[in-house]
Amino acid sequence: MKGIILAVLLFFVITSSFGMADISAIFEDFHLGIEISELLQRNFTNLGRDNYTFLFGQKFGKLGYRLLSINVQLSPEHIADNPYIVGDLTGAEAQLLAHRGYFDYYIFDAKLGFLDFIPIASFGLGYQNMMVAKEIDLYDFKAVTLSVGLRIQCKFFNIAFIEFPVGDLFFYLIKNRSAKGAFDSLIIDYPEWGLLFLWINVGIEL
Repeated sequence: MKGIILAVLLFFVITSSFGMADISAIFEDFHLGIEISELLQRNFTNLGRDNYTFLFGQKFGKLGYRLLSINVQLSPEHIADNPYIVGDLTGAEAQLLAHRGYFDYYIFDAKLGFLDFIPIASFGLGYQNMMVAKEIDLYDFKAVTLSVGLRIQCKFFNIAFIEFPVGDLFFYLIKNRSAKGAFDSLIIDYPEWGLLFLWINVGIEL
C-alpha cells in the first residue's frame, strides 16, 4: 500500500509541472493495469493490502515512464518451484515486495489493423523486500535496485494491452544483508548481484 501511495504522489509531482492549462494533455496516453503472473500463482485469491499488483504510466512521444508496485504472498507451490529456496519447506511462508520506477523508450510501433506491436526498453530504480518465514526463523532481505528491462506490448484497438514477456534485470545497489541465508533445514541461495524477474502485465490506455 505504501508503494501505491508513493507512486501516486510521484505521478502528481510529475504532472503538476505541466500546469493546469495543459491538463488535457497530461492525461494523453495515460495507462494503468496489473501484473498477473504473481497473482496467478495463488489463483487471484486473498487479494488485498498484503496481496496486490498495480502499475501505471504515461507515454510522451517515444519516451515515457512506468511505476510498478508488487506486494504478493507466495504460495507453497511457488516457493517449492523456486530454485533458490531448497530444503524442508514444511510450514514455510514467503512474501515479495518489488517496487519499480522506470524511464521508458518506445523503440517502434508496428501496426497491423487493430493491433499495435510495441517493444519498450526501460531503465530505472526500485526497492525490493523478500521475506521467508519458517516457525520462529525469518529471512528478511531488503535492497535498493537498479533495473534494465525490455517488455513487448501488444495493444488492441488502441485501448487494452498485454505485455509479455516483461524482463526486469536488476542489480543490488544497497542491501541490508547477504542475499544468501539458511536456517535449520532450509537454504536460501539467491545470487549476491541481483536477479531477473519475468512478468506479465495487462491493462488499459485512457
